[in-house]
Amino acid sequence: MKISDLNFLKQNKFSQFLTAKNLIYAAIFLGVVLRLIVYMNALPLWGDESSVMYSVFHRNYLGLLKPLDFVQMAPPGFLFFQRMMIDLFGRSEYSVRFLVFITSCGSLFLFYRLLRNLQINDVIILISIMLMSCSPQLISYTTYIKQYGIDVFIYLLVFSAYNPWTELEMTWKRIIWWSFVGILAVTFSYSGGFVIFAVGLYILIRHFRKKNYKELIRVFLVLTIIVLAFGLMYYFTVILNKNLAVQYQMYPVSFPFFKKGFVAFIKWCIKVYNELWYRSIGLDEFLLFTFFGLLGIIGLIKNKQTKIFLLFVPLLVAIFVSLPHIYPLYPGKFLLFVIPAVILVLATGIYSATQFFGPNLLVPMLFCLFLCLPMVYKTNYNKNFYDDIRKPMKYLSAQMQPTDTVYVFCGAQRTFEYYYPRYFSEQRTIIYGTRPWKPDIEKIKKHKRIWLVFSYLNDDYKLGGDREGMLNLLNDSGKVLKESVHDLASVHLYQFTKK
Repeated sequence: MKISDLNFLKQNKFSQFLTAKNLIYAAIFLGVVLRLIVYMNALPLWGDESSVMYSVFHRNYLGLLKPLDFVQMAPPGFLFFQRMMIDLFGRSEYSVRFLVFITSCGSLFLFYRLLRNLQINDVIILISIMLMSCSPQLISYTTYIKQYGIDVFIYLLVFSAYNPWTELEMTWKRIIWWSFVGILAVTFSYSGGFVIFAVGLYILIRHFRKKNYKELIRVFLVLTIIVLAFGLMYYFTVILNKNLAVQYQMYPVSFPFFKKGFVAFIKWCIKVYNELWYRSIGLDEFLLFTFFGLLGIIGLIKNKQTKIFLLFVPLLVAIFVSLPHIYPLYPGKFLLFVIPAVILVLATGIYSATQFFGPNLLVPMLFCLFLCLPMVYKTNYNKNFYDDIRKPMKYLSAQMQPTDTVYVFCGAQRTFEYYYPRYFSEQRTIIYGTRPWKPDIEKIKKHKRIWLVFSYLNDDYKLGGDREGMLNLLNDSGKVLKESVHDLASVHLYQFTKK
């Protein structure tokens, strides 16, 4: 059924403009606008972002192949691109977030192309695009300087470029194109290797069953090179990376608990399932989405569209790889790449449920808007969501005297160093704090005039307690001359009299 065939459009004077493509393009345009709003807000970098960028601007390109500082991991292609953007355009929020922004917008167009390749119903396409355009999780990752949003783009790019549901002759042009997409996938996204493996295996099996050995050999050679390249890159940048073991100690819930028994493994799978829905829509209506998900699965099977389930095979590959604890899956940011498939199943379920009211576009669209409005509302467009250390640093640069010393609280170090060239043209005396911070008290008291910079970063979610505790200890022997407090970031000037 096409949108143009629906009853409520036939006698509408605007029906000539309400074509399938126009409505879908409008939904894509809405998604781009929402992402542009977040991007243009130029939110300040926060903990994980500044941790990754710390290695990027402190190292050369070759050094980015080594384990990153602060227990961070990221694909080399992503790190190289970020380093290139800094070299060309500096450290502005727009330059370092350009890649994640442009791939987030590109994902909308690739998702539409993928749905067209799958020959999905026009109404389901429209619902799917609307849900993806308004997903608060996907919009938030538009300004998150990590590879998770890029994972979604690579996932859709591989499925769109390889189009495993259509038999394509492996010409030299297609071999070169597949190779390019494959290398791009595995260098910019760890999950891209799982997608390549799943798609390639499906294509090889199809050629084998049809005894098309000539095409099978060509596909096998191309995919073997890509998978081997991914395996080598993953081995040297992740498996041999000491940060992976540290992450397992810090976040054991990111890996399956299969060794702890079958029940623990099932509980872990349930958590992963919950994360899939939450990361897709950003809402906690578990039972509602499970209902529509089941309807979607039934609808796909009933309409003989089981080929769509291939979209979930990369997730199974990722789960298999996570069993020996060499790929983390939970928390859900590692699952973000498979979100388009979840959204497609959910959209199919919504369409199936609304068909009880007849072939009318109004009902599914109203229900879709009912979901999308709280999704858009939940998305963060507020500049003050993250701690904005830029305001205290601007105040500090204007008020600081050449002989003053600066103490940076341990949680603020990475962000402070990132923004330092923006506000200070000369070298200053800086002391970086440690955790626990109490030993720093005596170091601070040795300086006559010292500025204290605080910021709400990483695991310092109760920084207010740390800040107040430190300031109370300093107030016993020092005097506050100036201070500037901006939400969860602040700067304080203390003067101490030497005994």
